Amino acid sequence: MQPDHVTFYDNAEAKYDEDGRRFVDRIYCFGWADFSDDDWHTLGEAYEKLPGWLGHAKEGYVKGCPCWYSLDRSIGSHLHTSVEPPGIQLCGNVTDSELDQWHERFLELTRILPRLDMDVWNC
Repeated sequence: MQPDHVTFYDNAEAKYDEDGRRFVDRIYCFGWADFSDDDWHTLGEAYEKLPGWLGHAKEGYVKGCPCWYSLDRSIGSHLHTSVEPPGIQLCGNVTDSELDQWHERFLELTRILPRLDMDVWNC
């Protein structure tokens, strides 16, 4: 039985910078093969409802990626996502509070989307 929310895992241990921001490298596991056009639309709408939404980066190393908090990774908190085979990869540096708020809202907004089969990627 699948959980009532998307499963996730962290690719890296929590490391903090001198300002108390945590480095995040997390995968939220989605079943891309089962995604419909409506599901992609729902995911896009979910992004816009998350705390710190800025839009898609127009330049730099995250060009085209959805971004939150800051478009400049050298200044303050920042997050961006990309679509990867096992799901959405979330990367950046944020406070624990910012991550917790973003994470909880993301799970809430994406709970209806197809999830990756747990046995495929060990998510």
